[in-house]
This record gives sequence, C-alpha cells and structure tokens, in this order.
Amino acid sequence: GFPIMRQWFIVHPKGRSLSLVAQSFLEFAISEEQTMRDAMAKQWPLVFQNAE
Repeated sequence: GFPIMRQWFIVHPKGRSLSLVAQSFLEFAISEEQTMRDAMAKQWPLVFQNAE
C-alpha cells in the first residue's frame, strides 16, 4: 500500500572531507529532519502511529 515508508541514511567515507555542496546538504538534512517528520506525521498519522 501507500505511502511507501523508507529509511534514508547519509553516509560518506570517514577519511574524506565532504564537498561544499555535500556539507551544505548534510547540514540542511539535519536541520530539517524534525520539521519533515512532523509534516509527514500530520499527513499520514495512522502510518506513523503504527510505525512506533
């Protein structure tokens, strides 16, 4: 059924520095994580209730 729930992981090699774009995206993803979770929970409350 829908929505299809997925987990996303952001990874990179430990010994390498991130590019400026990658670092900016990582910072954005971290800063927006809770906002996105809250928005999805409002849109699909039953899915999030069953996922916990």
